[in-house]
Amino acid sequence: MDRERRCSQRFDVSDVAFAEFEPDSIQVGQLIDISEGGLSFRYIESDEWEDDMKELSIFTPSQETNLNKIPFLTVYDSRIEKDNSFSSMPMRRRSVKFGKLNKNQRSQLGKFISSQSI
Repeated sequence: MDRERRCSQRFDVSDVAFAEFEPDSIQVGQLIDISEGGLSFRYIESDEWEDDMKELSIFTPSQETNLNKIPFLTVYDSRIEKDNSFSSMPMRRRSVKFGKLNKNQRSQLGKFISSQSI
């Protein structure tokens, strides 16, 4: 039996939102869920993923919400099984735990969760 390790409740993201990874920002993932302690996202499997990425930014296409330079640590990464025949791109799901956030980042994260979660 798996034991739940999350300290904060995860919320599904109600609108399209993305995580962009630094330092070079060539990788982008679509958010699946988010909490005060971390998030998960889906991304296109690629050899270009770099494990030295340590910060992410969260944004929406409308640019209403931007959270920048959030430290993170990957806790889970696996391939997503195809659920339809229309997608030919191999997808992965990654879950991350946030590092130490400053007061402004915690405030912005709380506002994001309130406005973008189901």
